[in-house]
Amino acid sequence: MKYLLVAFIILTNLSVRAVSHWWLLSSQVFSVGSKIGCNNIAGLVKSQRAICSRYPKLMLKVGVGASNALKECQRQFAYRRWNCSVSDGTSPILGKLMSKANRESAFFHAVSSAGVVHEVTRSCSRGELSDECRCDRSMRGFYGDGFIWDTCNDNIEFGMRFSSAFLDAREVVNDARALLNKHNNEAGRQAVQKNMEMPCKCHGMSGSCTTKYCRRSLPPLEKVGEYLHKKYRSAVLVTLDQSSNKLVNLDKIVSKFGKNDLVYLEQSPNYCRRDLSQGIVGTAGRECNKSSLSENSCDILCCGHGYKSKMVTERVNCNCKFIWCCKVACEKCIRVVEKNYCKSPEENENILSQKNSREGKKWKRRNRKNKRRQRKDRKKRRKPRTHKNKS
Repeated sequence: MKYLLVAFIILTNLSVRAVSHWWLLSSQVFSVGSKIGCNNIAGLVKSQRAICSRYPKLMLKVGVGASNALKECQRQFAYRRWNCSVSDGTSPILGKLMSKANRESAFFHAVSSAGVVHEVTRSCSRGELSDECRCDRSMRGFYGDGFIWDTCNDNIEFGMRFSSAFLDAREVVNDARALLNKHNNEAGRQAVQKNMEMPCKCHGMSGSCTTKYCRRSLPPLEKVGEYLHKKYRSAVLVTLDQSSNKLVNLDKIVSKFGKNDLVYLEQSPNYCRRDLSQGIVGTAGRECNKSSLSENSCDILCCGHGYKSKMVTERVNCNCKFIWCCKVACEKCIRVVEKNYCKSPEENENILSQKNSREGKKWKRRNRKNKRRQRKDRKKRRKPRTHKNKS
């Protein structure tokens, strides 16, 4: 009997040619594994619908991985002008921004791909996908010097194969954008594999480490996000070589990019002013730190538009005590703190306009006073009239 499961799934993929933008992290409830359910996901191509129908459990993991990737993206860019927003509060806007081919689009492609790889691989090791995949048992046994492979390693190879098959399925046209998307998707997968860990457990008499049991293990997604953030800062501007139909470095001075690097085709906007048609929410209303010198400083985050301060009441933990064993009990205290928020360009312009208006009125009053003073001075300097006496 075909496996049916009503699921709350979040799917992402950054296809700039999808008019419906199905990958916009929109929540959709459907019967996973049923033909009707998979056909109802807006923007899926034929091969993706086939994967959806064939691997219903895996599709659930795609949704979880996409959700985790979005959270990691927002964590990495929490204090930057672009903070990986998916909505302006009323309508989705990430799709409009991701239709570009800039650094931010490159990062989102990569971290989404990494999130899917991470979740699918972890689910394989946990036995949640027993019909589709299991632990990697290709490395096992004694390897000398007391080193023994664990019998259950994280199956990163399966996670990468599935992510590639599903996320790259949309890039069927061999143009610059498709090549770009596939490259950045692969960079995300490579980020997970490159940061794989190998924790070991020691065994031996009197605490000695005569035997080590080791296994290949997934890194935390936060570590992958930090790695990709570094790649974002060193992303390479590329162009399409028409003769070979390959992406090549636009700047010949910079060394060639590799499969671990992020690449982009166009420069990014500054994200300062709100422009929903481009998917830009602006920085107005964002909290900033006026004493900071980093990206969250009011000078940098507010784009020179200024900021306003507000006193805010907060409930915080205080007078915490350790209770044996093993609990920490805290009281709730109220404190008043000052917080700073970026002004909008319009608000700043209104303030400037009002200031100029006040200055203009002051200038007019001052000018009138000067004119009156000048008239008085002319009267004082005027010679008195002399009257001749009639004889």
